[in-house]
Amino acid sequence: VVAGTAVDLEYMWETTNPPSTPFYYRWEVTDADGNIAQTPEELVFYDDTRYDWQILQNDNLQVWWHDRDASFGEEVFAIANQAFAAQEPIFQTALEFPIKIIIYNNFDEFAEWHVGELSEFVGGEAYPNIGVTTQIVSAYGSQSRWLNDVIPHEISHLYLAQASYNPTAIMPRWLDEGLASYNEFSDQTEALAQVQRAADTGDLLPLSSLQRGFGWQSREDQIGLAYNESLHAVTYLVKTYGRTGLADLLAAYKDGQPTNEAFMSALGISFDEFEIDWAASLGLTGYAPPTRPPLPTSRPSPTMMVLATRSATNTPISPVAEPMLVATAVVVEPTAIAETNVTVIVQTPTVGATPTRADKPVGTGSGLCGSPLLLLPLLLWWRPRRKK
Repeated sequence: VVAGTAVDLEYMWETTNPPSTPFYYRWEVTDADGNIAQTPEELVFYDDTRYDWQILQNDNLQVWWHDRDASFGEEVFAIANQAFAAQEPIFQTALEFPIKIIIYNNFDEFAEWHVGELSEFVGGEAYPNIGVTTQIVSAYGSQSRWLNDVIPHEISHLYLAQASYNPTAIMPRWLDEGLASYNEFSDQTEALAQVQRAADTGDLLPLSSLQRGFGWQSREDQIGLAYNESLHAVTYLVKTYGRTGLADLLAAYKDGQPTNEAFMSALGISFDEFEIDWAASLGLTGYAPPTRPPLPTSRPSPTMMVLATRSATNTPISPVAEPMLVATAVVVEPTAIAETNVTVIVQTPTVGATPTRADKPVGTGSGLCGSPLLLLPLLLWWRPRRKK
């Protein structure tokens, strides 16, 4: 090998990351004499290239859909923009990077890029660390009603992550899901009425039992009740303490305060007192929260980092050099290598049946980067789904 000779390199990385995960990468090439050539750092987005995506976007939002009329994408885009505008004053924060909404047309499309079996009750997912939500929107049924629920719901998850995330504090699941349901556009009268009926019949789930999750293996009706109780509790919180109280509570979580401390500093009462007051609003006098072990004050999730954002023209702006994938190749023939002439062929890693590619397609999403071992926080959007 002589100086100036191109070196073709390939690397296959098996990953379980969701579509539109951004990665930084660079190549290092070392010859037998120890000479090292290093390529500049590049940003690549791990996109689902199985479909011919249509895209609508502005500075705040991107909507991706495929094999449906333009009017469908326009409807999703309009709902998303309405939700974005409505939620900014609720969370009292501005998003640091755009939200990307990826629409799949059926459960099979959605499940194919997942690893392992996926419950058919999952209707979508939110990945707050990369500002991406993936949704199933089938053509049958009340499509507009579903869109008016699921789009604001998932945008709420992404907003909440930026308004309150701190790796040293646990956000109660009921507060996260309750806010997401609170921000939906459809009428919530029946959902709130179900909670009142549960209180009247003695079937109310303790709010404190919904701190860590909703028990995905329990009965479907209990999962639905858990969502509705979360909605009711958030509705009560906003009605009683206002949006300022809610914003103060989220700020307390962002400061790393555990639940009891966060409620006390933001609302002036402990969480147990809040639960008692909430139960009293449902007519339950003498209610006592069940005894429970203390919640941990940390969780094994990475610190939220904004590594890159995208403008409306899809150009990455202000990337921060944090985790990256570094591939190293060893050239066994001696002599120097001219760094400026190293040629890189990037082969994107695959998930399931997602095809590989040698270059990044135009029109990709935004968010933050992860190292090969980064675990992305995942929020599941549950609603009863019609089975195929």
